[in-house]
Amino acid sequence: MNSDDIIINPMTMDLNNGQLIEASAGTGKTYTITNLCLRLLLGRGSPWQRPLAINEILILTFTIAATAELKHRVAKRIEEARHSFRSGDDKGDEFLSYLRKTSSNTSTDLKLLTAASQLIDEASIFTIHGFCARVLGEQTFESGTLFDQEVNTEQEHLLKLAAEDCFRTEIMTLQEDIRQVALALWPSPAILAKKLSPLLFRGELQIFPPKTLDNVHTVVSQALEAKRRWLDENVEDFLARAGLNKGRNPYLRLNQMSEFCREKSLDLNNELWKIYSAETVTKTIKKGSALPKHPVLDLINKVLIGVKTTKTNLWHEVFATVGNLMQAHKDTWNKMTMNDLLTTLADAVSRPSSTLPDAIADRWPIALIDEYQDTDITQNQIFSRIYQSGKNARALLMIGDPKQAIYSFRGADVYTYINARRSANKRHNLVVNWRSSPTLIRATNFLFQKPGIFGNDADMPFLPVTPAPINAKMKMLVRGEQSTPY
Repeated sequence: MNSDDIIINPMTMDLNNGQLIEASAGTGKTYTITNLCLRLLLGRGSPWQRPLAINEILILTFTIAATAELKHRVAKRIEEARHSFRSGDDKGDEFLSYLRKTSSNTSTDLKLLTAASQLIDEASIFTIHGFCARVLGEQTFESGTLFDQEVNTEQEHLLKLAAEDCFRTEIMTLQEDIRQVALALWPSPAILAKKLSPLLFRGELQIFPPKTLDNVHTVVSQALEAKRRWLDENVEDFLARAGLNKGRNPYLRLNQMSEFCREKSLDLNNELWKIYSAETVTKTIKKGSALPKHPVLDLINKVLIGVKTTKTNLWHEVFATVGNLMQAHKDTWNKMTMNDLLTTLADAVSRPSSTLPDAIADRWPIALIDEYQDTDITQNQIFSRIYQSGKNARALLMIGDPKQAIYSFRGADVYTYINARRSANKRHNLVVNWRSSPTLIRATNFLFQKPGIFGNDADMPFLPVTPAPINAKMKMLVRGEQSTPY
């Protein structure tokens, strides 16, 4: 743990600006969220210098099931706090004991907790997409959305339709040789849709290398010329006497290349183009032999480069075409996809002079976002713009496990998490594991507590955890026998 990371103290941690809580599995993340809710409901250490109502605390996560579980846990924690303030019995709970003993007026605090309990159904606990839908529906003028626009959860169906249209009108109408290059990339509309799906629903995205102005007919003419000159200039005989390694492809397949050059089809996907490029041929020369130089080999090199450029340009074209077709379908049917909820709100809060960020922050002065490692660049843009760019008091509490971000669950982007981590005013860590046995925890710490384990110790450190004292005697059993963790 470096100097910028501190062990969390939910009783006293700052509740303003941008705070990041990093929590490994089993370290009491949800318990911490519910405790912070109690502090906000009672106004303890609040930058707003007042208690917040239950519907002023925005709590977001990724799945409907998770929102139901969070609402249940918050409601349960409020009831436990009410019991503590009413009876004076904390049942050994240090956090509740702290709240009660530091209360300036237990009667008032009990009334605040009771009000929160009675209004729990109004708690602002949503999925991120649900939050976006609510804002866009309620802030129609500020967001620039249509009054009667419907949300279509079947965005994959729209993608399927757009991919089929693109395949039929764009790919199948290409010049024959270029069409074969495209079909090698996307043999069917279904595969086209599958390959584009991770790209189209990612918000801002740039494809590299960039598109070029190269004419596809150039690579076709170069390939035709290379085939003709291979035969006319007897390149097969030239290479047979050039000192090639007789056990490597450039020597073994000379006759096959000549036969290929006699065929009318260019077959730009054929591996023979790569085998007889100047680069590949050079690597198979016997030691001591002179490098073979022939203009046809250089021409084949140009064909290879042209095919690569053609593939890049095809990717740009289908990406733009399918995206435009999807948008056309949505405009025609007056629909929004789940991804549109994110991009539309991101655009709305990012407009110059937009009042929407302030309106959202006035309604929900604080946002607690669970599983922050699963956010993508668009979601992070939304919350950064609302909670880290305004003048009024507002706070963003991000709760996540960076180790999970590397797997890109739910479209997560590890670099987005790293940027959010760097922008946090403070980073807090939950360091006690309440779920696992001491031996398993020690073994896991040993395996991962090595320099550079995730390739970036500054932004993705492994922070060891300690076992909870209550689990000191916990053992791992397999078929009734104590077992080693790994």
